[in-house]
Amino acid sequence: MTSSYWNFLGFSFEKLIPSNISSLVPVKLPAIILSYSETFCALIILVILVFSVLTAARDRYREDIDDFILELRELGSYLQNDFYKLYSIAVNDVEIILLASNAVMVNHVRKYKGLPSLSLPKEVESNSLDVSK
Repeated sequence: MTSSYWNFLGFSFEKLIPSNISSLVPVKLPAIILSYSETFCALIILVILVFSVLTAARDRYREDIDDFILELRELGSYLQNDFYKLYSIAVNDVEIILLASNAVMVNHVRKYKGLPSLSLPKEVESNSLDVSK
């Protein structure tokens, strides 16, 4: 049998995909080692390709999410300033007033803003205990 370029190309394709294109078979140890190294390199290239595609997709959406979060924060500060102008009361005072009726929501919003949680004042806690009796 004669060895040609097409036989070796078929052998390489045979290592990458399951097919019977070439009739070449590695016999000696160096040829077997090269054959396995070709398969191993193809596997590494496939892993790098998949990783690159997944990373590119994630980075594309990361920029969109960062822009969305920035606009939400700008909207929140705009609403906070308008709230103060409209009602002449600070947001902190509103939080303290709402704390008695909905402490979970107030503390969740404060946590999102990076602020510490508020606890109920002592007189509110004692009034809520008296009401439940």
